[in-house]
Amino acid sequence: MPPGPVLFRRNFPDWPIVLAIPNSKGAHDAEEVDIFKKFCPIPLAEVQEICHVILMLMLPALVEEDLESFGRAVNYFQTVGFKRREVELQSQPVLDIMRYMRDNGASGSGISSFGPVVYGIVGSQGEGKRLQQEVQRMLDESLGGRALLTKARNRGADVFGGPD
Repeated sequence: MPPGPVLFRRNFPDWPIVLAIPNSKGAHDAEEVDIFKKFCPIPLAEVQEICHVILMLMLPALVEEDLESFGRAVNYFQTVGFKRREVELQSQPVLDIMRYMRDNGASGSGISSFGPVVYGIVGSQGEGKRLQQEVQRMLDESLGGRALLTKARNRGADVFGGPD
């Protein structure tokens, strides 16, 4: 079946993003498949709840470049649906980093897919640099790894090495 129409397309605002990349692994391969088998399908009420947050909070926040509302949506996402199950599978140090980001300037923080990467979205470059340094300290004292400060790319993937 061909992909459906794009409902919404907008560049991500110029908000700094702190990435914590711990020296640990998220679920993948057979383990990931087993998790999907165990937890899917997600109850309809949770799917409806996520859809409501996307349409009524997250997308309007992007249009209005309202970091506070967007962050609330990101934070809420970590607590419902399949994402809640992904978060529950994380180690305590990864969860501590996510919580620390929220408590120390990130409007929203979450775990990418099955983790273990944690992201936090902040309002300024200065806040981002400070949070990056603090998260790096946390990583150095626990799992090891690297904290980066970045921004959204707003363009598709570059594919190299294809057929001539």
